[in-house]
Amino acid sequence: MPKKTIQLPYFIFGILCVAFAFLLFSNIVRGLLNRKTGDTFQPSLQRIELKIPAAGFIAKTEHLVLASEDGKVERLQEAGTLVRTKTEIVHLKKHSQSSNIETIFNEFEGIVTYIKDECEEKYQLSNVDQLLLQEILQPPIKQSRVGDDQTVKKGDFIFKIVENDLMHFVLIIEPQYQKALSNIYQQQFSIGSDINFRVEFPSNLMVGCNIVRQEKREKDYQLIILSSPYYVDLMLNQRKVNGFFSFGFVSASLIPDTSLIFDESGKTYVLEKQDQPERIPVEILGIDPSTMQYIVSGLESSQEIYTHAKNWDSSQIEQ
Repeated sequence: MPKKTIQLPYFIFGILCVAFAFLLFSNIVRGLLNRKTGDTFQPSLQRIELKIPAAGFIAKTEHLVLASEDGKVERLQEAGTLVRTKTEIVHLKKHSQSSNIETIFNEFEGIVTYIKDECEEKYQLSNVDQLLLQEILQPPIKQSRVGDDQTVKKGDFIFKIVENDLMHFVLIIEPQYQKALSNIYQQQFSIGSDINFRVEFPSNLMVGCNIVRQEKREKDYQLIILSSPYYVDLMLNQRKVNGFFSFGFVSASLIPDTSLIFDESGKTYVLEKQDQPERIPVEILGIDPSTMQYIVSGLESSQEIYTHAKNWDSSQIEQ
C-alpha cells in the first residue's frame, strides 16, 4: 500500500500562515507596549505622613499562678491593679473542707489580671530566635478568663502577674520596605536609637521606644525589637500588635515604581513629557503603605510625567 505524503504546496502554505500569525501577534504586542509607554500623569503635591508599617507581638514578664486544690476563686483585687509582692490576691475556697479557705499571695510585683492567652511561656523575649516568621506575625492566642466565684480544679489557672517593667514590641517589617530601611531611614533604625511607634491595634496611641535589636529574617523580612519604659494598661491582656513607625509629614508626590529611573550613581529620576523626554531628578522620601507608591520630592503639580519610564530607550531621553 503506497504511503501518504504531504504535498509541498500545502506545507509551504502552512509555514506562511504560521509566520503571518507570528508577525501579526508581534505587531499587536508592540503597539500595546508603545501605547503603555506613552501614558502620562500629573503628580499632585500632597501632605503625606512618612511611615513604615510593622506587626508582631508584645513580650512581657508574666507569672501564672495555679490552684493548689479544687475550689472556688474569690477575687480580692481588681483586675489591672498594681500590687506589691506578698499582696493578698484571691481566696481559694477548697471543696475538700468548706470552712478551709486558702489565701493566695503574689510572689512578684506587678499588675493583676485574671486572663491568660496560652502564649505566656513561648512568647518571651528570650525565645524570639526559636519563633518562626509566621509565629511572630500570628501568635496562637487562646484567651481564657477566671471569674469571681468560679469553680476551678487543682492545677487550673487562677490569676497572672504582669511585671510593671520594660515592655517589648517584637515586630516584623515586610521586604518591600528594605530599601527605605537601609537607605532613607538607616540612621533612625540603628540600634540604640529612640523612635516613635504608632500602635493601631489593640489601641490607638503613640509609644516612645528604643531599638534594642534589628536583623534580617527569612525571605528578607526585617526583625525589629523595641523596648518601652511606659507600660500601657490597655495592652495588659493583648499579645498581638500592629502599627507603624512615624517620621512626620512632608509636602510630596506619590509616584509608581514604573515611573522611576535609577542610574549607576544612585540618583533617581522621572521622565517629564517634552518634545524630547527630559529627566527630572527626584528624592525618594519613603513608601506609602496604602498604595505602595514611592513618596518623592522635587516635582510640581503642573509637570506631566511618563507612567512607564522604564520602557524608554536611553537614546530617546534628554540627558
